[in-house]
Amino acid sequence: MWKQLAAIGFGLVLTALVTPAKAIPPATELDFQSAEIPAPLRDAWDATVLLSTRSWAGSANFPSHETGSGLILDIDDQRRLWIATSAHVVPCAGRCLIRVYLPPSSVTGRTVSTSAEIVWRDADQDLALLRCTLPLRVDRRQVAIARPANGPLVAGTRVVAIGFPDLQLLHPRRSKDKAGKRFSSGLLLGEINHLNANYFSFGSRHAAGQLSLDHALTHDAALLPGSSGGPLVDDQGQVLGINTGSLTQLGDASCAGRREHCNVHLAVPISKLLELTRQLQASP
Repeated sequence: MWKQLAAIGFGLVLTALVTPAKAIPPATELDFQSAEIPAPLRDAWDATVLLSTRSWAGSANFPSHETGSGLILDIDDQRRLWIATSAHVVPCAGRCLIRVYLPPSSVTGRTVSTSAEIVWRDADQDLALLRCTLPLRVDRRQVAIARPANGPLVAGTRVVAIGFPDLQLLHPRRSKDKAGKRFSSGLLLGEINHLNANYFSFGSRHAAGQLSLDHALTHDAALLPGSSGGPLVDDQGQVLGINTGSLTQLGDASCAGRREHCNVHLAVPISKLLELTRQLQASP
């Protein structure tokens, strides 16, 4: 089956409806793992952080609240963390507050959070780059950095999606405090050279827009709301891209309202964000 799906990826211009990973309807058959994290995935796992965004539009007194995932790309000499995520995870049209939840402090053993700022955001590509200062109580040696993949991408490669899915959609009675980081496995289906898609969200903001990418990776590792902004890695833990959403239309077949969906998900290659991070770090 994946060979047939992979054929859509190479050299084609695909126009499709896309829904962000945070908006995929729940399905109990999703294969989210709870087992021990394989050793090669440890760096990518530790570099994946939880993001929480509260934003106030216009004169609104009450903020909208979005959660999602992010990936630590680098830490510079000034202890600033550079974090990649999806643009729809940080929908800051007006006032907003972004919190990054880091691994537990070695001093207190508790999860540490800090404020972040948006240094670059492109809604058309559904990408954003955040920056925050590592709190002094967190040893920088605790911070894991993503390892980008080298070499050509091969359809059929085993891949893993890491993020903070909203497990309450699967288990409504489960406390939010118990919903944490998860991973799901699948196959890399291919690469779309040019992707133009209508982009919308079933989240609280009901955002709509246009997604335009020079390159998009397709895979079938299950995503859930909250997975957006997390990394897609190969079985050696090398990061291929940032997960952004799922196809809701494949060719003439609509996946909307179908329990099984099309099971084709999108990731944006990480190379652009790495290049942008280096440029911003070099600027005064």
